[in-house]
Amino acid sequence: ANKAYLRHLSLCIHKEYEENLDVLIAHPLAVKSEILSNTDGKKNSAILLGPDQFVEGILFRLGKGFRESFGWWVHDFMGYIVSDIMSYERRSAYWVKNIPRYSELLDRPVNLKPIQEKLQQKQTN
Repeated sequence: ANKAYLRHLSLCIHKEYEENLDVLIAHPLAVKSEILSNTDGKKNSAILLGPDQFVEGILFRLGKGFRESFGWWVHDFMGYIVSDIMSYERRSAYWVKNIPRYSELLDRPVNLKPIQEKLQQKQTN
């Protein structure tokens, strides 16, 4: 909920002050961090950005008309395709199906129960 709130607040601030203020929402899609420190050489590790690369990508886009960015054109493309083409249900099914792979990257089990409960709530509403 916090991410959604910040995104909407940032878009509103941009709309209100677009003449004087440049607002860019940065979404870290796949950034190497302490949690993902054991990914070197593993499948999909090539698409992870280092923190410096992410910041450089965001700063490069600042002031150039971008409203949102994932820090790298490849991640921007992936993010926009997923959000614009795939329905919420298809995105959710994709993430649930791939959780075992992400669990391996995180080097810890992922509890599926809260995710499945959230999906069931969304379907009943």
